[in-house]
Amino acid sequence: MPENMISLSGVSAGYKPGNNIIKDIQLDIEEGQCLCLLGSNGCGKTTLLRAICGFIPSTGTITIAGRNLNTMKRKEVASYIGFFSQKNQIYFPYTVYETVMQGRYLHTADHLGNHRADNQKIVDEVLTSLNLTDIADESITKLSGGQLQRVMLARCIAQKTPVLILDEPMNHLDMKVQSELMDYLSDWRKKRCKRQDHSARK
Repeated sequence: MPENMISLSGVSAGYKPGNNIIKDIQLDIEEGQCLCLLGSNGCGKTTLLRAICGFIPSTGTITIAGRNLNTMKRKEVASYIGFFSQKNQIYFPYTVYETVMQGRYLHTADHLGNHRADNQKIVDEVLTSLNLTDIADESITKLSGGQLQRVMLARCIAQKTPVLILDEPMNHLDMKVQSELMDYLSDWRKKRCKRQDHSARK
């Protein structure tokens, strides 16, 4: 029986004290499971996802790989969960390549941000998979909404976490890119499950 990667027990959360948007959520997500969260606008989907990541305070209990979220450092949570937000703000004119490389921050060789060759290989692979190689040297301030969406997804995927939480990842993407992204995520999940199965047999 697969272990639960994420578990929620009696979780409530919101953005103002005493005004919870989600209430008493019970949820178990197993390793290798693909879950789609559906609901009307404003029902609390994003609030729930942000609570799972520890971005907003919550009551109840959230565990990640058996560890209580409240006892984990921000960097530890980021080693388990890659989060893609539906709202992306641009603060600095980084290139596409530099932006995707930010997903490898946890794996940098030193505090100066110098990257190992394997980090560069992973970023190159993700750029290729999401058809971003041709604009790798472009500033993200010059990108269209769809291009920026793909770049931010690439940054999330480059993080190489066992869990990906994607908040409306298809926004601004045309049908062709949506299809390519779904194919990529399907392949990512299959490879992830295959690694888990191989590890379990050892």
